[in-house]
Amino acid sequence: MKLVDEKGRLFGLLNVIDLAVLVMVIVLGAGLFVKVVLPRLADEESKLRDVYITVVSRGRPEGAALELMNNPGAPLVAKNDFVDGEIVSASYTPSVNIGYDEFGNAVITEHPYNVDITVVIKGQADPEAAVFTVGTQEMRIGYTIYVKTQRVEIVGVIEGIEFPGE
Repeated sequence: MKLVDEKGRLFGLLNVIDLAVLVMVIVLGAGLFVKVVLPRLADEESKLRDVYITVVSRGRPEGAALELMNNPGAPLVAKNDFVDGEIVSASYTPSVNIGYDEFGNAVITEHPYNVDITVVIKGQADPEAAVFTVGTQEMRIGYTIYVKTQRVEIVGVIEGIEFPGE
């Protein structure tokens, strides 16, 4: 069996000129990828900095607060997968109820079961970006987000965003 047959096909299967053109296209594509795409990816990663987000969740079960407090470093979860973010700290205070007495005056009392949870989350974000994201969620003060770990899920409102060193 000849390497190149009388029709110019390599091993009788592929034309040598077609093979040369295919190899050149692959080499050019790889060159463009290395020159254009890889620098952009590296540039995006170099802009990321640590960010700390403070979230307050009102009227939640005390068990959720205890779980968060006892597991600092717990990774965040989104869309059934771990994301780049973790619980730094958590604390809680009793929730309050506003009721009315027989005269119609407002009365504030502690809720017997629920607590207000404050959670600090650490993530990575670009401080110059138009929108900060941790995992798949946008981060803005006043924004409602889900704080979800492997064992806890609460809804809260962002009350603070801090990039250390600013």
